[in-house]
Amino acid sequence: SRKELIDAMQERTIHSYWKSQPEVWSNIIKNRKSLTAPFAQAFLEEKPDKIFLIGSGTSLNAINAAAPFIEEVLGLDAAAFPPSRPPLVFCKRPLFVFLSQGGSSTNTLEAMELFSAYPQIAAVGDADCEIAKRCKRHMLIGCGPELIGPKMAGFTSSVLILCLSALEAARSLNLLNPSRLQEYDSAFESLPELGYENLSLTEAWLARNQNDLSQISKYVLVGQGYAGFAAAEGALKIQETVKVPAIGFEFEEYLHGPMLMTSPDLGGLFFISEKPAAKHRMLELASCHKRYSKFSYSVSSNPSQDPQALTIRKSQKPYTEVFEFVLAAQLIAALIPGILGIADGSEVYDSYTKACATKFNNGR
Repeated sequence: SRKELIDAMQERTIHSYWKSQPEVWSNIIKNRKSLTAPFAQAFLEEKPDKIFLIGSGTSLNAINAAAPFIEEVLGLDAAAFPPSRPPLVFCKRPLFVFLSQGGSSTNTLEAMELFSAYPQIAAVGDADCEIAKRCKRHMLIGCGPELIGPKMAGFTSSVLILCLSALEAARSLNLLNPSRLQEYDSAFESLPELGYENLSLTEAWLARNQNDLSQISKYVLVGQGYAGFAAAEGALKIQETVKVPAIGFEFEEYLHGPMLMTSPDLGGLFFISEKPAAKHRMLELASCHKRYSKFSYSVSSNPSQDPQALTIRKSQKPYTEVFEFVLAAQLIAALIPGILGIADGSEVYDSYTKACATKFNNGR
């Protein structure tokens, strides 16, 4: 029954959701045709000239991460917005995509109503949710409900389903040549196998460094391109769980001044680019950080003898970097609170959400 499923899921931990991700990705890829069919059909029927992606919190980070890939494969503008900053519509044939894993965000519901005159589709974690009920078209993200608060599999699954939706729509309309389709398919199909390896590599890295990671009182996460989206989501997860300040930056934006906040207690997590010029500069940034703080951690596909460095496996395609880099920050969020004795949730959170509700019918 649905109640038994929810009861079982509530017994799971953030760490268990973190570890489930490669299996979840595999299932989404296996069922991609049926999961993405509603989007492909909407794209075929509406023939949009621009896609507006709307989401809040983790969903906002997910749509930011998916938008460049959607543009790349569909050859049109895809713009991401939070519901609280609704876009102006100047195009002739917009298509609105509302992303909400929980399916009850009040501000997303308000945005749906605001843009009710335009074609819409909702991407949700559960078909039996308020957002799906109110939207003529809906599709499933493919990871199921994640009832722990901070989303782990929900983030990466959201990015994956949006990317695959664009890819399947492009395939159905013959927008891409066979070699490009094969390249995209191979990269995404490699994610689960790489993911299992990266789980093990990341857990070993955290075990080596957990004493130092437990001492960090604030974080900065830095990445270039798609890795910058992983940095933004990783920072959100650390804030939600370790409950210390954490900020994610795109690499060049960090160099334009924010690195002035570097101090002995600032933990730096640097997602190293594969682009030769950027790679050299990012490694120099991580090295500079070491001069002022002992908490400097680089994540890359290059083997290193530095115990603080995390070496991961990568597909070497930029659009899969979100899935490869975010795991390190997610694991900090999953395990460091337990080491520090920080409980899930808080009276502060409960008091704020009681006064300023964010979920329709309190998420029920």
